[in-house]
Amino acid sequence: VSLTLADDLAELVVVDNARQDTGTLNVWSLDITRCTTDCGGAVTARTYEGETGRAIPDAGTLESRIEVTDAGQLQSLHVDVEITHSFPYELTLRLRGPSGREFVLLTEDPSSTSRIERSFEVTGFVGEELRGTWTLTVTDGASGDTGTLDAWRLRASTR
Repeated sequence: VSLTLADDLAELVVVDNARQDTGTLNVWSLDITRCTTDCGGAVTARTYEGETGRAIPDAGTLESRIEVTDAGQLQSLHVDVEITHSFPYELTLRLRGPSGREFVLLTEDPSSTSRIERSFEVTGFVGEELRGTWTLTVTDGASGDTGTLDAWRLRASTR
């Protein structure tokens, strides 16, 4: 069996070298994925730290940004957050990427105590470019309770 690829033509050649045997090729297929950016290469894991110790406004919104200068196509993305808040049920967490797309990480989580230490896998950004501004938005949906964005980070794997 040999396969030849040239331009937009694929040719499969099957040779039977035994004279007395016969057979039938019932089906064959070929899946081709064309690379639009760097093809192959090793996966690189990087971590980017966000601002620490930022007060979350009571009944308001906090935005914290990480400016990423490294390039690469995302293979995986995790967001780690550490938040102290007297009533975390009021909080909504969102992540906006350089493309402008945004995903909700957490909303009205009844299981949280006064401390949130969570890691979120955000698969919606897979295939997108890593470089650019990443924004974590923390919204306190009610008044009367306050908190702090203690830390956050992006853990990205790119190719």
